[in-house]
Amino acid sequence: MFEFETIRELYEMVISGSLQEQEALQYVELEGWVKTVRDSKTFGFLEVNDGSFFKNIQVLTPTKKGKLGTAELNDRLHEIFNPKAEEKDEIPFGKKYFRVGDRVMQIKNNYDIIWTKNDDEGTGVFNGDIGRIVDIDPPSGYVSLDFDGREADYDFSNLDELEHAYAITVHKSQGSEYPAVIIPILDTTALMRYRNLLY
Repeated sequence: MFEFETIRELYEMVISGSLQEQEALQYVELEGWVKTVRDSKTFGFLEVNDGSFFKNIQVLTPTKKGKLGTAELNDRLHEIFNPKAEEKDEIPFGKKYFRVGDRVMQIKNNYDIIWTKNDDEGTGVFNGDIGRIVDIDPPSGYVSLDFDGREADYDFSNLDELEHAYAITVHKSQGSEYPAVIIPILDTTALMRYRNLLY
């Protein structure tokens, strides 16, 4: 029998290997946001084996700047939900690091990137598309990403088109749906505190 008080403690037990993910699901029964897994109610966002604990939760914030802006939140959430580890490949890019398991967003349209999905092939990854880094191969100079089943390889020179997406602006989220959203709110300029923000 394992003892824990928070989801974070359970997450750390899975990451450390002292508890398997499927075993972890048996320990968590919560009211509220749940999904059915084998006829039992479990915490549906507990997918922790590859940094995807945060998979179905999106942090939205009104601004890019400040303590609750996307830049600061992404730095902090990146280190919490996908920390540096020997077994994870990573690559430095500017002032940040991209790691296997990172949630990232395409920040400009690129009509030339080739993607595959099952037996289909297409081109184009667009501003606002959110994906996850699944492989980093320094010898070949490529990063492999998964955008909801569309797999694409990025040359390292294309990394300036990506940014971490643990937290994104409300503006960038328009047109998207998420099972759960967290919106940190701080006493800030009135321009950033208006009712339509929540709609």
